[in-house]
Amino acid sequence: MSEFYALPAVIVVENATTDGEWLKLIVEKLRAQLRWIFAGATPALDVRQAGGVGEIPKELARTAAPRMSIRPKGNVPLGVIALCDSDARVPGAWSDSARAVVSTASDVGASAHVLAKRTIENYVPIEALQAYSRTRTHTAAALLLLEGLSDVQHDHFPMKDGLAPADLEASGSVFSCGGPMGVGFGDFMSDFLSRFRHHTAPRDLRRRDTANELEELLTLIEECV
Repeated sequence: MSEFYALPAVIVVENATTDGEWLKLIVEKLRAQLRWIFAGATPALDVRQAGGVGEIPKELARTAAPRMSIRPKGNVPLGVIALCDSDARVPGAWSDSARAVVSTASDVGASAHVLAKRTIENYVPIEALQAYSRTRTHTAAALLLLEGLSDVQHDHFPMKDGLAPADLEASGSVFSCGGPMGVGFGDFMSDFLSRFRHHTAPRDLRRRDTANELEELLTLIEECV
């Protein structure tokens, strides 16, 4: 029992740099009392990189197996969480990879959270993106396009690469024909998180998080550490 409770909680993500820093940003802005979980040489939450959403189930199984053998009896959280993008082009239409993450988590006794919006980039408030674009002027066209979208369209807009024909052709697509194709922000998240995160205001994050999902994610993490 002492060995089990001495283990740090683990959250398995696709990319520890971007997804991990995004998690730290969410904690910093929305639940500052949890910042201790990332502190010190041996943090209470180990952000573990799977190296791709398709690799998350494998890393989940590898991480969970030794914990299961020493897990105390009763309703005790395993201390292992998977977090992944939904990659949903339309509301609720998770990718097969996201569904596989949830299935594996259930099989191995871990917890899983699939983001309702398409990717972590879709949670960045428009106000923070406006500040980013004032310096990174090459993103101006993408920002202008994003500003004209509804909340639901923003939720499922492919932030990196911009719209592709498949986004318009998807069953129940929230996008109309005639919009510009391939106008996105590029692979901006690492740059944003390292240099522009201070532009992210808690009130703007909450406004962008229309379903209170981020609070639920933080509560899940808090229960596991």
